[in-house]
Amino acid sequence: MWTAKPRVGLVVAYAPLEVGWDTSSILLDEARKTFATLPLEVHAAPEPASDPAAALAAAEGLSRANIEAVVWLAATWSFDSTALEFLRACPVPLLAWGLPGMETGSLCGSQQLVSVLRELVRPCGFVHGALDDPAAHAAVLDFARASAAARRLSKARFGMLGHRTAGMTEVTFQEYDLFEQFGALVYYKGIDRLRDEMNAVPEADAAKLWREVKGRCGRCNVEDACGITAMRCYWALRDWVNPGSAGLGGIAAGCYPDLMGIACLACGLLAEEGIATSCEGDMNSLVLTAAMQVMSGRPIHNTDLLFADAKENTCTFSHCGNSAISLAERKEDIRLEHVRLMDQGVVSLYPGAPGRVTLANLCGRKGSYRLACYTGEALPTEMVFPGIPMKIRLDVPVEAFLRDTALFGAGHHWMIACGGISAALAGFARLTHLKTLGLDENEVQIRQ
Repeated sequence: MWTAKPRVGLVVAYAPLEVGWDTSSILLDEARKTFATLPLEVHAAPEPASDPAAALAAAEGLSRANIEAVVWLAATWSFDSTALEFLRACPVPLLAWGLPGMETGSLCGSQQLVSVLRELVRPCGFVHGALDDPAAHAAVLDFARASAAARRLSKARFGMLGHRTAGMTEVTFQEYDLFEQFGALVYYKGIDRLRDEMNAVPEADAAKLWREVKGRCGRCNVEDACGITAMRCYWALRDWVNPGSAGLGGIAAGCYPDLMGIACLACGLLAEEGIATSCEGDMNSLVLTAAMQVMSGRPIHNTDLLFADAKENTCTFSHCGNSAISLAERKEDIRLEHVRLMDQGVVSLYPGAPGRVTLANLCGRKGSYRLACYTGEALPTEMVFPGIPMKIRLDVPVEAFLRDTALFGAGHHWMIACGGISAALAGFARLTHLKTLGLDENEVQIRQ
């Protein structure tokens, strides 16, 4: 669910009197070919739209495709009411794309459309550029990912395993607030019931998966019994999620301390299947993890901020060892060990892979939901913490990061995505009405 490509509709619009109307069908064919090169699931209207009938026909077809956003590509200036007819029948975020050209009016009409949609408080965005412009493609991807994340959350079901962690008032959530802000529903399972379901998992199935997991790692320093228990937890959680049906999109595991080392590997394996997870019963972080998986197309690191070095301008983040094994740079770096503090169960330990990253934090409740987002470069690091340490050189001064996030009231759980997804997160924040910190407001306005 969370790693599937965003589903995007494509509509070419024109007005019969304007210069360039007669090439709108050619533009539609060219746009189809262009969009086929992007990491999107694209559904194009079969014909350009210039009147209510064509708009409604396009809306009917794209609604059946369950699109999550639409790119409204202006061949010429066109009636803004054509887009409104479409949106009444297929209410999704709309990205108005104005093409270069003096006489077509594409740019003029696209800006006009955005003005109307802003006035009507409809989710929309704007981009200007040629059909082969890489910057325009980036804007389309950011908009599509943000829209897909928001739309999927509005239909999501999340599981709350156990309870939120005692002593972490910060991760408290209210179901009314969560539903009102994001649309997600929550279902519960007690740890005692989970253990009963784990015991019902055939040992042969758990042992087979444990051998496969060990084969993906460089070294294993735990007993097979611990690994088999962890795999029983995975199968029990996967049955609860029930992928492929009207099941759960993710689980917030109330792991500390009862399930430490029991649920950790399961979280990583589920993430590799596109199922979002968070630890310590943090439902807000689960929401953010799910959104970031849509935007990055990969599992997300669930971490704590542990150490700051102003001289190097780096921060080190880590957690117990519940990230997906597939995020490791090298197989030989991965160790299976007992979880720290409890010396039980099994977790995967490896240094975070170097490269561009985006780190974000979501916390709050009704009236105070807020998103902090920063970017940086993950550096090569040693195993400075028995988990999955990530040493990140931030794009802002460390002292400013620490000061601003403290004053903002950011929580202690930081989700880290491989790659640069801050523009998509900015769009997501706008669509879900979040207060933000660390996001470039100019980028938000231009791209979303």
